Amino acid sequence: MFTGYSGPKGFSSGAFRAYNRTQEMNHGDLFYTIDNDPYLFYDLDNLSLIKPSGNVVFHINDKEARNNSGSFKAILEVYSEANKHY
Repeated sequence: MFTGYSGPKGFSSGAFRAYNRTQEMNHGDLFYTIDNDPYLFYDLDNLSLIKPSGNVVFHINDKEARNNSGSFKAILEVYSEANKHY
């Protein structure tokens, strides 16, 4: 309730950046990592560019995410070169 609500793109106003895990994205932004390289942060605009193998792990750009409430729903479709399902 302190910050209000945001969508998966976080707070575009630049608010609360001191609490960010990464400064390259908005506070509260939904982003992901690949479990075999958890230090590279990807924004949702690049979700279709995943090439490496591994699990996609979603995060909120907030150092103190445990004090938040709410959720996002993500639907992922997996395409591979083998089945050419584009």
